[in-house]
Amino acid sequence: VAAIYTDVTERVKAGEKLKESEEKYRSMITSMEDLVFSFDREGRFLSYHTPAESKLFVPPEMFIGKRYSEVMPPDVVKKLDQGFKRNAKRQSFDFEYSLEVGGQDCWFSAKMTPIVIDDEFKGAVAVVRDITEMKAAESALKTSQEQLNELFQASTNGIGVEKDGNLFMVNPSFLEMFGYGN
Repeated sequence: VAAIYTDVTERVKAGEKLKESEEKYRSMITSMEDLVFSFDREGRFLSYHTPAESKLFVPPEMFIGKRYSEVMPPDVVKKLDQGFKRNAKRQSFDFEYSLEVGGQDCWFSAKMTPIVIDDEFKGAVAVVRDITEMKAAESALKTSQEQLNELFQASTNGIGVEKDGNLFMVNPSFLEMFGYGN
């Protein structure tokens, strides 16, 4: 009986390092509060990560393996098309979009980054953040500013706003008080 023995210590160590590296990668991705999608160069969804409380447009089984153009609404497809064009040129692409999810309009911010291996464009990674609350706060702030400006302009009291000894904003009543009115 003849036997050949091969020392596989290095292979075992390499396998352990690979497993450790994969575990670190997975823990890093799963700890993110954002959605993370990867696409191949043709725009097919390859993988995803969603936090437990995420809002998805469609369930994962309805998009994995499909092109984004088969799943996403036309206005989002246009933005993804732009992103892929930029990614193919090795450039990142940022954009915002809204979707109706569960009967609610939700806003998202996305950053698409190219996947380049051996100097060849292989696909993209998109990190998507739910910014619905931020958009609502921006809208409320804008409304508040508009209301404040309306009050400022309509006040019968003359109002002048000064900074560093200079007037930089006055209302019509202020102008009339000092003889600059119509």
